[in-house]
Amino acid sequence: MALMNAKNLLEDPTVNNREIRFVANMRAIFGYVEGETEHADLVRSLAESGIEFKACENAMATLDVSESELLPVVDTVQLRSCPRAACR
Repeated sequence: MALMNAKNLLEDPTVNNREIRFVANMRAIFGYVEGETEHADLVRSLAESGIEFKACENAMATLDVSESELLPVVDTVQLRSCPRAACR
């Protein structure tokens, strides 16, 4: 799982570049929705360690997910390469 890979990278003292960012689009945004994901605690913990989490605004609009439904550590981003029609 990508979240565990990120956690392992953060814990590896031989890795110098620890800038990690997850961007979820399409149905993957439900991994960032409070009450819809079993990984909420891990996402919060990784965010506290400096990992960034972003959700695609087009996917959110298409799937009727509001920003207030996202975990507080998740920001939104407008992805031009993710047309709304592709998010269905």
